Amino acid sequence: MNFIGQGHIMSQLKFLLPALYESDVGDNFLLCAASGQGKTYMAKLICQYLADTDYQISLGSIDDFDVSYRVHLIDEAHTISNFEMLYPIMDSRRYVIVIATNEFAGLPEPVINRCNNSGFVFVPYTDAELMEIILINTSIKYDRKYLMYIIKSGGHNPRVILGLVRNLEIYFKYSKFPSTITEFKELLKNIFGIVEGIDPIAGSYLEALRSLGGSASITTIAGLLRIDAETIKARVEPLLIANNLVKITSKGRSLA
Repeated sequence: MNFIGQGHIMSQLKFLLPALYESDVGDNFLLCAASGQGKTYMAKLICQYLADTDYQISLGSIDDFDVSYRVHLIDEAHTISNFEMLYPIMDSRRYVIVIATNEFAGLPEPVINRCNNSGFVFVPYTDAELMEIILINTSIKYDRKYLMYIIKSGGHNPRVILGLVRNLEIYFKYSKFPSTITEFKELLKNIFGIVEGIDPIAGSYLEALRSLGGSASITTIAGLLRIDAETIKARVEPLLIANNLVKITSKGRSLA
């Protein structure tokens, strides 16, 4: 099972998963990370290691839970309201249940307590790990300066970074690769609207926050941008926080 990063989780899975594979005992795993950090990908790798393709995926619901499968992936678990029906199944230790969520606090405490190690929480990826993720997903031979700018432009979020890398892969099939990092930055500005690592939506967020005096609630910012707050929290703020441009406080959002 190959996964780049999250060494504190992988070091445990390396001995937990073979033990599960070789027995008929079950276990419950909880993976928690922000959107785009790879938790669903890791959850699928766990299920595939144990059951190949013979496992059930449930998205935001457990109403269709099928006990004929030993291995189960429950994604978007924070949206589930009837977890109580799953407690006896989790307690039976007959099934492997892999739960993925981006809202640890949104889960009932009995669910968390029933999971191995009370859940595995993802930590930020290092620049070296993100570079490796980029390089194994592209045929382009980027040097470090280009890689670091891609990482900055993607807000250190693997999913956003890979989306940018895939688009660049297509673009450079038909266009000349820039010879300098300055040309590369200009290209990202002209094609993707990315200026010094900040995309247009994030740029609008910063402009809105400045117009509000440098501090405001997420509701106020969302109203000004006409973008729902959940999209802002999932898509925009992680990039700005990763680039040390915005911080979240008890009073709301403010410029860093």
